[in-house]
Amino acid sequence: MPWKKHLNWYVPSLFNLNAPHIPWIALAVIIMVNICALGAGFSLMIVNSIVKTDLGIGAQENMWLNVSFFLLMAATVPIANWLADYYGRKRLFFIGTFIFFISAFFTGFAYSFPVMILCRGLSAIGAGTIIPLSIALIESVFEARFRAIAVVIFVGVAFGVGTVGGVYAGGVAAESWRLLFSAQIIFAPFVLFATWVLLYETERKQHRSFDFPGVVFYLVMIASGVSFMANVRAPWNPEGFHSLASQVTLGLFVLSTILFIIRELRARDPLLDVRLLRIRSFFLANAALIVISFTNVSTVTSLTKVLESDLNFSIYETALYQIPFGLALGIFGSLSGLLTRSVGVKILAITGMVLVAISCFLNQLITVHTGYAEFAWVQAIRGAGLGFSIGPLTAYSFKKIERGSFGQAAVIVTLVRQLGVALGPLFIDLVEEIRQPILLQQLGGGSGTNIQANILAINEAYIILGWTIGVVLIPITLLMIYGWSVERRKMKAM
Repeated sequence: MPWKKHLNWYVPSLFNLNAPHIPWIALAVIIMVNICALGAGFSLMIVNSIVKTDLGIGAQENMWLNVSFFLLMAATVPIANWLADYYGRKRLFFIGTFIFFISAFFTGFAYSFPVMILCRGLSAIGAGTIIPLSIALIESVFEARFRAIAVVIFVGVAFGVGTVGGVYAGGVAAESWRLLFSAQIIFAPFVLFATWVLLYETERKQHRSFDFPGVVFYLVMIASGVSFMANVRAPWNPEGFHSLASQVTLGLFVLSTILFIIRELRARDPLLDVRLLRIRSFFLANAALIVISFTNVSTVTSLTKVLESDLNFSIYETALYQIPFGLALGIFGSLSGLLTRSVGVKILAITGMVLVAISCFLNQLITVHTGYAEFAWVQAIRGAGLGFSIGPLTAYSFKKIERGSFGQAAVIVTLVRQLGVALGPLFIDLVEEIRQPILLQQLGGGSGTNIQANILAINEAYIILGWTIGVVLIPITLLMIYGWSVERRKMKAM
């Protein structure tokens, strides 16, 4: 029957997939899915106080509700890549999209913490499947000359619109937060149908063995690292670094990290091909990505805490204060895609990193008495920096990656970015827990000093991140200049 041929899973023919506009339509569909996935994460951060009240949970459970989403995404990424190689990228992307939309729908009907964290966990698994496969599918859909532009547009628009959409929707529809999740199901039929008819299925690599020891070491590494950062200064752990729980989790993290690296270097079919990090441009781009990603979600969580908890802003006011960040991220992320061909990813990436570093130092402007203008400037500069740097750094990381290793490279880049996103809020909280009592003592107590100590501690955390970005910026800038000079010499020799 003709319709069976048109809807063939492997080679659909409902549309002419060789037409020049089809890859861009497919890119738009991929971006739409990622906007929903990222928006779901950011919107919950804005409405978490209402969610906490509705579910009757404490601050610790609320923190894990936020962190677990990005943590499970990071844990899912490499496993999803192996499954995609074994069963096909299109198939796994389709399944991941289905899981995400269904679990997001049921999140809106969760009336207890266990059900909520289960639904959010399933959403994270779906999102963790979608995001790395998105880059891999873009690589298979686009010709080489358009690939870097497509990656930059994907990262810039998906992260930008996902951030601003999630933040604003969380503020506007705070009281109807359940609808934010369940309403996303309306996009599912279109996205699933478009995935079916606009994408070819990729070749299945069923000869690849499953790296079970690598998976075990990887999951222990992620779980112990996050557990250490989350609990080392928790109220139930007064001994802090010296407690048995902290020492055990830190020891497990170090041991599992060493064993994971050794395993992946020796494995014939590694879960993560860490050997790709021997490529200098790939290594430095990922080092830059993880550092700047620390400032992404943490900007939303730390500002929400300051505005809502310390300064008693409403959820709607909190969301409005964060609009400049998401708006700048979306605008400059999209702009970086348009400028890639004329300016190049190197200049955009360096400019973006400089802006993010500057914004971290400008965090010192934020005090108890700070007005909207100061908040807006710091937020806008950081959003512009992230918009200019995330996409170009992602594209630059693939510069010397061979096509056969593109899938593994996409997984590492996505994983690095998601680890930065997940660990950023924990890092800010850790610095705040350590420094806040010291700063409070220095301020001498009195009315408002507790709030000011909280803000100063957060500012100190961003200063650390600013200096770290500066340190990473030096070698990556030198490498880019060296690469540019080599390219010029080759052009003159021709």
